[in-house]
Amino acid sequence: MGNQAANDFGRYTQLEKGATTKAEVYEIFGHPADVNYKPDGSSDWNIVSIQSQIAGATFIPFIGILAGGNQQDIRVTTFQFDPQGKFQSVQTYEHRVYANQWASIARAVDSFGDPAFERVESEMLKLRLNFDKNAVVPPKLFEMPNK
Repeated sequence: MGNQAANDFGRYTQLEKGATTKAEVYEIFGHPADVNYKPDGSSDWNIVSIQSQIAGATFIPFIGILAGGNQQDIRVTTFQFDPQGKFQSVQTYEHRVYANQWASIARAVDSFGDPAFERVESEMLKLRLNFDKNAVVPPKLFEMPNK
């Protein structure tokens, strides 16, 4: 799930601080999962890669209903842009989340209507880039659980 381009570390060599534009980052890495604007006019794009593995207990009759779930390895890459839309820096963090299937379903349902969809759509319209609502990953699905 998410954007696997952020896992290709060779792509990062194409970024040049103060020169690479948002449109060029889009071309290199693809669609952002979320966009955040800061009061000074700068912004961040999050690109998210999620690898899921279903827990073995999920397949055990009856027990799977209660104990089943999945483990997710999540990589969040944040591209930081200045107010003119020029690339400044990139940060990546990874974490692992285990959730039983009921908690995963609740998180997914809770993410419907998340403001991330509007933020990303607005950004793509401003930049005249294609918007794909299926590429948006609301923060509730990728942030560390203690956030």
